[in-house]
Amino acid sequence: MANYIQDVIKSYQQSVSTRIAEVLAQQAAEGTWLHRVWLDERLAPTNSFAANDAIFKGLSADVTRLGKDRTVKEQNVVRRYIGEIPLLSYTTKKDEAEMQALRDLAVKGADEAAIVTAVFDDMAVAVKGVENAKEAMFLSGLFDGVTTCAVPNGAADEVLTINYNYVDANKTTTDWSAAAADPISDLDAWFAKARSAGQVIKHVFISQKKFDQIRTSDGGKLLAAAANGTVAGKNIILPAAMKAVFLEALKSNYGAEFHVVESVINVGGEVVNFGEKANVIGITTDKVGRLVYTIHPEETTPAEGSTYSKVGSHILCAKWNNNGRPRQWFTAAEAMCVPVIDNPSSIYILQA
Repeated sequence: MANYIQDVIKSYQQSVSTRIAEVLAQQAAEGTWLHRVWLDERLAPTNSFAANDAIFKGLSADVTRLGKDRTVKEQNVVRRYIGEIPLLSYTTKKDEAEMQALRDLAVKGADEAAIVTAVFDDMAVAVKGVENAKEAMFLSGLFDGVTTCAVPNGAADEVLTINYNYVDANKTTTDWSAAAADPISDLDAWFAKARSAGQVIKHVFISQKKFDQIRTSDGGKLLAAAANGTVAGKNIILPAAMKAVFLEALKSNYGAEFHVVESVINVGGEVVNFGEKANVIGITTDKVGRLVYTIHPEETTPAEGSTYSKVGSHILCAKWNNNGRPRQWFTAAEAMCVPVIDNPSSIYILQA
């Protein structure tokens, strides 16, 4: 029966991976995975930073150390990074009891589709773990201008700090939590700043908190009322517009698409927050940059005893067991990739 499970894995793993890729594409079309929408994929000819300087032009990478509180001490740069493109990995495990349950399904004559679903239910979980890691790297880079990840083959207290080198001249600071705050006036000046440099902001990424601060402000209520043709007066109390209505009002007023982004992502059980350095980002293009990836080494040199499949262009999935006691079965999804944000001089940052 153990051979039956192995046969199921060999027979269905790639088709399951193909289906996962289709689901990811559909989710991206619905706005779930922003890195899939805003980054173009690009294959690097080799797997190291040093050999791909042209691809990573405008980006700097340094190895830094973690403090005792696990925060990055950016001032303590250990070395400039010229190693491998980062490896993002997520592994799940089925123990002996779970595998026995699968064998029991087969013995009882369960429909093969049900068995396939049970065998591969952890593969989608592993792939989602990698997607979350890519999303966190992209959004922390987009909003904060810096992202971090584990150093390939590095020490436990080392992190890879990737700096996208945003331009200080494009940064604006204000405080929308102040009593006298006027977010609409701030946005007016921010858009005007880009126009004065000969650039037009086409897309705005904004945290949910900052979006709500604009929406519920007096200026935001007046903007929504004007967009809807509502007459506003000194003694009229205006309600805050619903999200969809206010997004249309913003687009009508500024000519840009506003994209509301949650500023927290769970990556392997660790909560990643971004938007600490900026919470409103304006871009002047229809793409933010590229997701640069390389071929996983095990794709050309597979490990003995593992079965492999590809999800899309660069996520490699593997299934294997430890052949020990108790027997455990593992599923891993891995990708060697890094987001590259292009044209930082055309990105406008608002810290509110």
